[in-house]
Amino acid sequence: MVYLEVSYAQKDDAKLFGARWDLRKKQWYFPGEILPKELEQFRPAAEKTEPSAKIILDIPFTCRGIAANAGARWDSENKVYFVDKGPGQELPSELVGFEPKEFSWEEKIQREVNGQSFASVPPQKKITLRPHQLEAVAEIFLAYKEGYPGFLLADDVGLGKTFAAWASILKILESSEEKSKILIVCPLGVVANWRCSIQWIGTNRWVEEVVILNYDRLSKIFETKPGKARKKISKKVLAGRGTVTEKFDVVLFDESHALKNLSALRSKFGIKLYEKAKMILWLSATAGQNPLELGYLLPILAKKTGDRALTTKEFEQWCAHNLPGVTRGAFGAWAWAGGVEEEEEIRRLLFDPDKKGIKVALRRRPADLIGWPEVNRIVHFVELDGNGKHLYRLAWKEFKNALDGTGSLSKQLAVLAHFNLSAQGVYLNILLYKSWP
Repeated sequence: MVYLEVSYAQKDDAKLFGARWDLRKKQWYFPGEILPKELEQFRPAAEKTEPSAKIILDIPFTCRGIAANAGARWDSENKVYFVDKGPGQELPSELVGFEPKEFSWEEKIQREVNGQSFASVPPQKKITLRPHQLEAVAEIFLAYKEGYPGFLLADDVGLGKTFAAWASILKILESSEEKSKILIVCPLGVVANWRCSIQWIGTNRWVEEVVILNYDRLSKIFETKPGKARKKISKKVLAGRGTVTEKFDVVLFDESHALKNLSALRSKFGIKLYEKAKMILWLSATAGQNPLELGYLLPILAKKTGDRALTTKEFEQWCAHNLPGVTRGAFGAWAWAGGVEEEEEIRRLLFDPDKKGIKVALRRRPADLIGWPEVNRIVHFVELDGNGKHLYRLAWKEFKNALDGTGSLSKQLAVLAHFNLSAQGVYLNILLYKSWP
């Protein structure tokens, strides 16, 4: 409900667009949460000091009907859902939880449509990199200074590739002293982990923008050539003839082995980003099982062997010339039939330094580092949408009530109940690691 300032002469105009009279307060009001633009002129002067804004919403497909009934609308130009939020207004309860998260594509669009700029992120924690992480930062920075367009960080799981990679990006930006836009592409399951890592370490004054996208949303930053009719275009067509709408100076691919199949749409989208990027980082503990799966590393492989910039169509021929065991089969398909010796030669090509001593890839295992265990597990954050958070809180409340009720049980029954409830609590914490009430 929004109360209005309507004069006697204006009442007919206000009633026309849904204004009603409150007999108790003797004041005009609009019964909805979102004020129609025709009634904005009647908003109280005290509330007009806060400018209205568009809130870009991240709405799952299954919730779009509910969101539309609550006032969400589709922006065909930016291809996002939004809602107009007037001064002093709150989002309708049905839309709470769908606001854009930090570093998301929706947050970027929201800043643009509201004329806002990216705000620097102060570090939330004091993160001290370990020696092997500092070594990775030094190697990545050295490769950048020597003109390499990218770097593969292939450390084993648990060695802190995320912190090392982000620290490397900040160092590269600090040395270049140029405002840069950063794109991080990763699986959906680690988006929250990347968001928290950046919040913990923070940004610096040279970070112009940070966007985190999962692989399945890469098509968001592509569009067809101007002049094409506005109609729904398949991702396959977009990957073939689409152009990048946004230039990102640094692109990072986490779990980059997702790009090893060059015919996959995600690989076609990802490789199109190479042309405009100053530096590309690939993070993967399993970069590829054979040389034909290393095509996404073309920028550094070609430079290291002294070849010109290659296209994906020329990659198989390059493999046949530079790597053992790659041949064309009877039906024209390229295949690799290498053994242990061939695998070792591929490893040397990737991880050994070039003639100047510059490395373009780094691979360490926990056992290689003194004092590190063979397996080091790391907890990742998990995010839920608005409905998921609501269900979680209800389940957690029920769990705590049940736990409180064990005080009246016998000792044996209480021990058994605590055991069962604790198992349930672990499950709930996995659902939403950060939302401890």
